[in-house]
Amino acid sequence: MIDVVCTCVLMAFYKGLVKQQDDYFKRYDTETLTITKFSYMLSNLPADEFFNNDDNIFRMRLWLQFEKILTEQGEREYPELRQDFQDNKYQLSDIQFAKNNFKEGPIIASYIQNSEELEQQEARLSKFVEEYREDDITKTKKNIEVLHVKMDKDKEKMKKMKGTDNKS
Repeated sequence: MIDVVCTCVLMAFYKGLVKQQDDYFKRYDTETLTITKFSYMLSNLPADEFFNNDDNIFRMRLWLQFEKILTEQGEREYPELRQDFQDNKYQLSDIQFAKNNFKEGPIIASYIQNSEELEQQEARLSKFVEEYREDDITKTKKNIEVLHVKMDKDKEKMKKMKGTDNKS
């Protein structure tokens, strides 16, 4: 009998947790502004030694600066919400940070552009195969080969840059 009662209690507890989680996600979706695939490049930053070679200190300082800018801008643009901004009701919840050697930037951009083009060419190829368009299939296969070569060259350039960075 105790087993049945324990099982019922656990099932009720589980259902309660699922309901709370669903309620949270609904609230999160309605109250949160989400921006994806957005990047911002910062230049002329202090050397790593300024932050004691600790990326967490660097991230914290950037985070605080971004929150300060957003709060000040929010207070200017929405004066009726000034108190909410001062009470930190609007704040950043997550930022993905990445530090990268700027010399690699153009190569990485080229690689990303080529990989996106490759996806498009492969989609075209599958469409042409379905329609049995032999001349388009041949052209698209050649385009895909060219893109693979370009991407391999970009990979090699990045490997060489990493090798020269490690030597210095």
